[in-house]
Amino acid sequence: MKLPVMLLRLNLLAIVAFMLILISANVTRDLIQSSLINYESNFSKDSVTHDVTHAETLVSRNAISLSHQTIDHENTGWQTAEGMLDKFLTRLKTFIKKRKFDYIQFEAESEKLENRLSDIDNLIYSATPAEKRTARFRELSFRVKFAWHVLGEMSSTVSELVYYGESNATGHRLVLRIIELNIALYALLDVRGHIDLQVKHLARKVFLAWREAIVWENQLENTNGVLSELRQVFTKHKELAEKKIRALVVQLPDDFGC
Repeated sequence: MKLPVMLLRLNLLAIVAFMLILISANVTRDLIQSSLINYESNFSKDSVTHDVTHAETLVSRNAISLSHQTIDHENTGWQTAEGMLDKFLTRLKTFIKKRKFDYIQFEAESEKLENRLSDIDNLIYSATPAEKRTARFRELSFRVKFAWHVLGEMSSTVSELVYYGESNATGHRLVLRIIELNIALYALLDVRGHIDLQVKHLARKVFLAWREAIVWENQLENTNGVLSELRQVFTKHKELAEKKIRALVVQLPDDFGC
């Protein structure tokens, strides 16, 4: 089969597969969206009886004043943590360029990045038991867990990228590409782990990622002499990438275009 014809068929296959994901995405779109429970505690006027003593009233007012001071303290500390998290995730994204992962530079800074995230983690989890019951804490703890997840996945792939980067085995370049693609998809997410609608040409980037995964898999299947170990590694990272891509597709706006 001539190469142009093969590429055309692969592109058509990718488009059909992508459209099938879009159809299923309409059914599960609302389920993938994460939401935070917002609530606040208010004093009820009805709970204050008319026969309350003057001393009780003073105690109540002092309690309210202290409560407001605590909330102000929470907001200040957590605003700092939130800003630090935003900057941290932005820093992680700088290691991703055009669906490539600069694992060499990342490895050089990995220890410093881990220490930085530990500082943010400690700042958030130094909250009091009462503070940990708030929606604000749940949001920040979710964000820092997502940051740990991204950092951990980046760190865990470095050894594989170094190993296969130095390998001369047949098919090793395709393995490198799918590992990097799996990491590069994080560049399309925001600090909450949701799709980042501020990314330029977002829909096109999601589609290209899906198409590349299919094309590379087909190329690997049609390449002779590929070790079973390489095929297993490729499949593992392809499945991880597909899972991310499906989640991205579900969150794409209805009026997007490739």
